[in-house]
Amino acid sequence: MIEYRGEKFAGYNKPKKTPGASKSHAVLAKEGNKVKLIRFGQQGVSGKCLRLIGPGIRNGKMNKFHKNCSGCGSDQYYSRQDHLRSAINGDWRCRSCSNHSNNFKGRVGQMPITWFEVKRRSGLSRGYDWDLTTDFIVSLYE
Repeated sequence: MIEYRGEKFAGYNKPKKTPGASKSHAVLAKEGNKVKLIRFGQQGVSGKCLRLIGPGIRNGKMNKFHKNCSGCGSDQYYSRQDHLRSAINGDWRCRSCSNHSNNFKGRVGQMPITWFEVKRRSGLSRGYDWDLTTDFIVSLYE
């Protein structure tokens, strides 16, 4: 046991907690004949960031944040915590599920249904009454 300036240390270059001081840890460093007291660390901060940030969502391996996809249940990894929170709030899905939900819906005759839906939404957003059906539009082109 080494005593230096009224503090006891287990040995040189061995850190100890200092709950009463302004820093969280202290070490009595020795190099050759030089001895120096070094204080470091912020009070109240834990060493690892493996805390829960949501229901069942935590910082996993390789410092990537992850959550489960709401569609298929597979893991989604994010490198930033704010991206993870946006994904949770916006119910982002994995690439496979999002591509499946945005896929091509088919055709009526020669007209793609997605083309019809784009035109219908555009007309409705401009305040037009949309009474047209896909069959009617196809009959105009035949």
